[in-house]
Amino acid sequence: MTVPLAFPQSLLRARVAVCGDFALDAHWELAEEASAPSIETALAVRRVRNQRYELGGAARVAAHLSALRVQRAVLVGAIGRDPFGAELLARLDLPSLRTGALLRRNDWSTLVYGKPRLHGAEQERLDFGTWTEPGEALRALLLQHLGAAARRSDVVILNQQVDPGLLGPHLAEALNALIAAHPERIFLADGRERLPALRGVVAKCNAREARAFLGSAEDEVLSLARALAQQRTGLVFVTDGERGLAWATPEDAELVAPPFVVDQADACGAGDAATAALGAALACGVRPDEAARFATGYVAEALRASQRSRTLNSRAPRSTS
Repeated sequence: MTVPLAFPQSLLRARVAVCGDFALDAHWELAEEASAPSIETALAVRRVRNQRYELGGAARVAAHLSALRVQRAVLVGAIGRDPFGAELLARLDLPSLRTGALLRRNDWSTLVYGKPRLHGAEQERLDFGTWTEPGEALRALLLQHLGAAARRSDVVILNQQVDPGLLGPHLAEALNALIAAHPERIFLADGRERLPALRGVVAKCNAREARAFLGSAEDEVLSLARALAQQRTGLVFVTDGERGLAWATPEDAELVAPPFVVDQADACGAGDAATAALGAALACGVRPDEAARFATGYVAEALRASQRSRTLNSRAPRSTS
């Protein structure tokens, strides 16, 4: 992942830890016509004529931290001893990333979003992986590694993708105790179901999630950010697609618009880019408004770079393997 952006020199000193649901996006392009029926079942066979894999969830956050050239990003989580886990680890072999605490386990399955496409349209998704909570032994090991990573980091990013997932309800109170034990550290939480249970964190979510947390039908993102900051009595960041990113504290709030217009047709992963950029910026000790401006600019540039890359790939000869 390469994003042409003017990087502040201070990012080269940023130390970040990422804990959460490390996932893989699997894109399978199906041949337009079904092959001959299977000899074994007599059912039609769909041939995958091209396949592409991308990092997702906490793994995509980590890849963006590498692109941001932070000094070090320690990854804490679990993946399975399966082919998808091996693929995910290989794709995380990036500058700045430390994967020693990304545990390969027989009692855990790698989270994979399988996305078949036919005639250019995504079909019914196939999801792989463990969507249940980790067992007691794995939870204890994760907390041990996360505590060690927190002691060596400026910011700890908690990223929840699935429910319950790695950061399930049974881990919430232990996470709160760990957060309270490190008041000198910033914990940035990007969690769909788990965010309301976490205390003492900088909250990051999108506008849809903020409405759900607040039980509100409010459409204006700045109002949502203000209300969420009041509810949580702390700093929050709320993203809202092409409208930009709002930050708020109980005392102040601002909406930061993107620096240029970006086609939002394929904005998958924009939230992970924002989480990484906010984490890296906060690790440098900047103000919330500075972090919001940096993150908004980074996301816009990352989307534009991704669109350029996909345009080039679409023009290249396609594999028939």
